[in-house]
Amino acid sequence: MSLHYYYAGLEDDDLILAFKCIFNSDNAAAEYQAWVQYTPALSSSYRQLVGVNLDDRRNCTENIFPALRASKGAVDYFLSHIVFHREMKSFPHKLSASGWDIGEIKTNPTVGFSGTNDGKKTLPLSVYQLVQAEQNHTNALVLSYLLRAENFVVSEPDQVKPGSSNAILFLELN
Repeated sequence: MSLHYYYAGLEDDDLILAFKCIFNSDNAAAEYQAWVQYTPALSSSYRQLVGVNLDDRRNCTENIFPALRASKGAVDYFLSHIVFHREMKSFPHKLSASGWDIGEIKTNPTVGFSGTNDGKKTLPLSVYQLVQAEQNHTNALVLSYLLRAENFVVSEPDQVKPGSSNAILFLELN
């Protein structure tokens, strides 16, 4: 989704949203300078935020928006302050947990997971293990899932250059 905005540019409605957001920000002038920094097609009269009047829609769509549509600064601002800001709010609760989060003392305690009874020494102190005979077969199920043919081990490749990321190398491994 992000690449779409970088390649296709922002629509007029996207720019209006971004402008409304920037007008309400504490550091609007500096933010706008990042938008116009590499936009030589933008007239000098619109290089300062005070020169932009959203009420004059025709002027915006003919003189300002075409120059800012593909501005990396404008797209960055739009994504971080509007798109990602809105999307992140759709998950009001934490989506991940570690063993310690799971073991946190709470009203309804965690009761256990299949295939975990061999790791009781690694469980948080507040979690105790309850072994039930009717659940013993789940350990073998977990092991059979791990040993499937589609699961494999890949050694980490050597770094291309020190301090660089191996993310691309990992993605290319099969």
